[in-house]
Amino acid sequence: LIHGFGMGLAFWARQLDEIAKHRRVLAFDLPGMGCSDRPKFTGSTPKEAEEYFVGAIHDWQAGMGIQQMVLVGHAFGAYLAAVYALKYPKSVTQLLMSSPSGLEKYSRYEDHGDA
Repeated sequence: LIHGFGMGLAFWARQLDEIAKHRRVLAFDLPGMGCSDRPKFTGSTPKEAEEYFVGAIHDWQAGMGIQQMVLVGHAFGAYLAAVYALKYPKSVTQLLMSSPSGLEKYSRYEDHGDA
């Protein structure tokens, strides 16, 4: 479970028991949020920030010894989960996004310039 920006794993507190009835549940705090450490971020671009957080998710997955996972994210966490799933598709069996931030919604009727 990946929380949104400025939140922490406690965001999921009310859902954990219910989800745990059906699956093993793991949640963690993104760097600089919740009860995590406050490492200094030295990047200066949105892409560097994205890589920083996606790298933190990857380090957490490797550190936990998880080969594959269902990845659930909320808001900014949903955005990061989507980026992670695209970067590491063999690691993510399912992706669930709740109120994803930073993802544009398109209608199938819109012209996206690819015609």
